[in-house]
Amino acid sequence: MIGAPLAGRVLIIDDEPAEIEFLQKAFGSMKPTPALVSFVQTTQEGFDLALKHKYDLIVCDLKFKGEDGFELGARMLADPRIRSRRMVIYTNKPIAEGVTARTEASGFIGYY
Repeated sequence: MIGAPLAGRVLIIDDEPAEIEFLQKAFGSMKPTPALVSFVQTTQEGFDLALKHKYDLIVCDLKFKGEDGFELGARMLADPRIRSRRMVIYTNKPIAEGVTARTEASGFIGYY
């Protein structure tokens, strides 16, 4: 569990359909109350939705074409309208050296 119990809205930012489906099922079947899950496939769409809606958790993939998850996190951290949101970054790739420090510097609360 990440901090307080999660209830409400989750934004998934990922460009891999299989990962989106997995995360939608995981968050959508939470007990006692499933989360309301939104997803987008680009970092810009994720940024735009994070501005429009208050999400309880933003889950972002690390690798994208163009801007990566760390760059998106830094952009969100710099924006006072988004910076207080809980954000985690994840990838199915091996964890590289220095990722933990970069995760925190980009405003994410965890790396998975």
